[in-house]
Amino acid sequence: MVDSMFGTRRCLGGLSLALALGGCAQNDEPDWQFDRADMEGAVFGTWKGTFTPTDGQTVPLQLQVRAQDEPVRSLSCGSRNFSAGEATPGLGARCIESSSLKLSGTLTIDDGSEAEELDGSFYVIGTRFDSGDLDLFYRDSANHGLSAEFQKEAWISCGLRASEIKAGTCTLDERVE
Repeated sequence: MVDSMFGTRRCLGGLSLALALGGCAQNDEPDWQFDRADMEGAVFGTWKGTFTPTDGQTVPLQLQVRAQDEPVRSLSCGSRNFSAGEATPGLGARCIESSSLKLSGTLTIDDGSEAEELDGSFYVIGTRFDSGDLDLFYRDSANHGLSAEFQKEAWISCGLRASEIKAGTCTLDERVE
């Protein structure tokens, strides 16, 4: 499950960009019902929770989320169209409004391992801020990190992949000051 969370969410941003570059032009600016401060307010800070490895005992974790402090790493995503002939009317590319906020973080798992530095993004799809996806990756790996879903002012799911053999679920239960 953790693998599928990372693969799906990682390309959501690429999908939005591809649709935007593929000829999605809008005459009017979308009616945005939130701003950068709303996104920052939802994710910035220190979060306490737990990590449960797939083959181990639950241990405490702490995640500190802040504005990105490292250069942005770009993901290479692509899209292909296998349709033959002309596009079916009404089924062309659609614009998807989205917002992303580049982030950095420090993840500490209380299992004897050292704190890890992470970089990534928080994505919101649409013009209303009802939910969002957090994807933070270890600085030395684009395949390992933490992925969580935010909905209605709470984290509802969380997955962590720290290595090929260390993966599991996590919680982000409370923000501490």
